[in-house]
Amino acid sequence: MPAAEEECTTDPFAMADIRKQAAERIEKKRGTMGRAKKQMVVSSHRFATEAGRSILRAGGSAADAFIAATLVEDVVFPGVTSTAGLAGIAVFDAKTKKVTILHGGLGDPIDPAKRWKRGDTAKGKEVLIPGAPAAYVELSKRFGKKKLSELVERAATHAEGYVLDKLFARSIAGSVKRLSGSPAFVKTYMKNGAPLAEGERLERPEMARTLRAFGKDPSFFYKGAWPAKAVAAANAAGGTLDVKDFSTYQGVEVTDAVHAHVGENDLYAGGYGGVMLLMELMTLDRLRTRAESPAKSQEALERLVRVFRAVNQQPVLYDRDVGTDTALWSDRIAKLMIDSNGPKKAPPAGTHSSAVAVVDAEGNVVVGTHTIEALNWGEGFIIDGIPLPTAASIGMDDATIQKKRMRIDPLTDTIVLHDGAPVAALAVFGSGLAPADVQVLDGVLARGLDAEEAVLEPRVGFYSFDIDTNKTDMTTNSVDPRFEPRMLCLAAKHGVKLTPSMPGMPAGYVDTGFPTLVVWRDGEIHGMPPDPAHIDGLAAGD
Repeated sequence: MPAAEEECTTDPFAMADIRKQAAERIEKKRGTMGRAKKQMVVSSHRFATEAGRSILRAGGSAADAFIAATLVEDVVFPGVTSTAGLAGIAVFDAKTKKVTILHGGLGDPIDPAKRWKRGDTAKGKEVLIPGAPAAYVELSKRFGKKKLSELVERAATHAEGYVLDKLFARSIAGSVKRLSGSPAFVKTYMKNGAPLAEGERLERPEMARTLRAFGKDPSFFYKGAWPAKAVAAANAAGGTLDVKDFSTYQGVEVTDAVHAHVGENDLYAGGYGGVMLLMELMTLDRLRTRAESPAKSQEALERLVRVFRAVNQQPVLYDRDVGTDTALWSDRIAKLMIDSNGPKKAPPAGTHSSAVAVVDAEGNVVVGTHTIEALNWGEGFIIDGIPLPTAASIGMDDATIQKKRMRIDPLTDTIVLHDGAPVAALAVFGSGLAPADVQVLDGVLARGLDAEEAVLEPRVGFYSFDIDTNKTDMTTNSVDPRFEPRMLCLAAKHGVKLTPSMPGMPAGYVDTGFPTLVVWRDGEIHGMPPDPAHIDGLAAGD
């Protein structure tokens, strides 16, 4: 036995009990894959899935159902998304066989001198211009059948009254210390000085009115009273916004998806995150002679991590136009040098978010991610029930304040076609969205895994990220604690450092991404919501 293997015969992490508990949590998710014949909705909350499915049954399109489900998630998820946040959406049109990307990015102030700069400490300078509302309006115009006023109604109803589940109540309690200075947070989510508890009814009439107002006026978040209130709140906390920053927002980008041919399939994705995903998959495909699970093969595990780290070093990823100009990145694949060292700077990581995937009876597909791009409820700027995105410093530095006032983000919403027909659709959120997206799709496309198997397989996560200090260790990746300790020990001996933990989080909790996946298999549509036990997702259809 080689010396390195002899040294790796014991568990250096002493986490046998943690591994067992992690495996038990995942086992509870087995059997939750949804199956359908003609249409499907997958989301991270059953209320959102039910809202989307009701729209489909009423004759709505995949785009309509996506908007309805997404808005419900904004209500029943605990501040991890916001209707005034960021959204990235991929759409497959069954008639044209074309994949279109709609990206509603967060915007900076018009005046560069007023934008956040490294060293700024005022909370108000963190506030950015929302992109999600404009993206939903554009999606509805291009691919919808229903009126926006109909699509907001289920979300507005839940806003009027919602019985708190364990996740929501726990998130409120965990945010009290950070957001106790926010009058809106205290008024809405606390009672008699204590956070609302599981089983209590949360009533947000202001949020309900805001959603219905948006349904009647698509410009609601950009012109009129709401943006004026947002500007006043941000500037009272040291911000430098102007109402013109909202009224002049033109950040929705509608583009053809970036494309790569991998194996026998055509992959379509958008933006920075999509390009990174395609580069990793193409590189993996060229390097190996056979596809193996990183959870079972030492070689596959180390190759995956090396490719992830090498791709993240590519300067082309930080070009604002990378998601719309294939020439900027396609020739880099063949030249990519595999190196186990991390990049010089951390790429933008995923943050609190959610995702929805919808297939309608006509074969149209919509998959997308929406996010507040900050910690729960941001910094507590809640305007008429809607939290503002306070993300100016998240994953950014001075060099990445780009053209068009729009920011780079890591969203990866992907649709895979084979001979013009969809075979998979994926959105991943969380700090571990990369390289989770690569592992899930590679499992489906290269190893033939079904939706449930692909989502529940142990995964490698993002660089070791400390949520308390906002610092990233770019020499180490966090991994699912179900990985065999011997594999992690051997990887370290080979220069690939991995850890089955995540700084600032409870033992055994590692964010390895939260996949929302649809797979077409044997004449059926199979859907799988994210794997963590605390997410009560649902995949359901007809």
